[in-house]
Amino acid sequence: MLLLQVLTSPRTAFEKLREKGKGGWVLALIIITLLGAGVVYLQLPLIEKMLIEQLESTPQEFPEDQLGIMVNITKITSIISAVLWPVINMFLVGLLLYLLNLIVRGEGGYMQLSKVALYASVPTIVGSLLSCVLLLTGGAQSLYDVSLTGGAFFEEKSGYAFGFATAFLDPFGIWDVTILTIGAAVMMRRPVGKVAPWIVGAWVLVRLGTAISTGMQATMM
Repeated sequence: MLLLQVLTSPRTAFEKLREKGKGGWVLALIIITLLGAGVVYLQLPLIEKMLIEQLESTPQEFPEDQLGIMVNITKITSIISAVLWPVINMFLVGLLLYLLNLIVRGEGGYMQLSKVALYASVPTIVGSLLSCVLLLTGGAQSLYDVSLTGGAFFEEKSGYAFGFATAFLDPFGIWDVTILTIGAAVMMRRPVGKVAPWIVGAWVLVRLGTAISTGMQATMM
């Protein structure tokens, strides 16, 4: 199955996907969406706990019924986001890769590059599933307790150092961008060295924003 082969032999997997033209993505998208929604569903108790703690730490007091409504809304939006995100990520990153394809004068089509974006998200799904195993077996009190990033080595889950370690010392995120780069090179028929600086540079910028955001959120909690 290409979803598994992309983890071990990404170049071979993307060569096969390239031969499929515009096909070879519907079933993969359904599987990734279901897995992502399942992960969020298992995380809902901790999401609820973290939200309540955050609301209770604010000066404003919330009535019990209002607090319950806010928790329910958060649960619903979390599930909806989990379902929509693979689709948004696939076609948005695919569009960005297509623009890069024009810059480097590649041969990739929009749907081919959208498939690269979809399949390159598989390592993150694997990491999320492993986090859920830790969540179910380790009695975690926070989502940060099951983080499979450099942030796991911080006793105090707050501050910008924690945010940067969580964002940049992320083996599954690095695995993602590696597969994305290889897949883009295959679809564009361009050397990896031509596309890697663009993709890695964009990844670093996104992770920088994530690091700052995580540091701010963790500090406020």
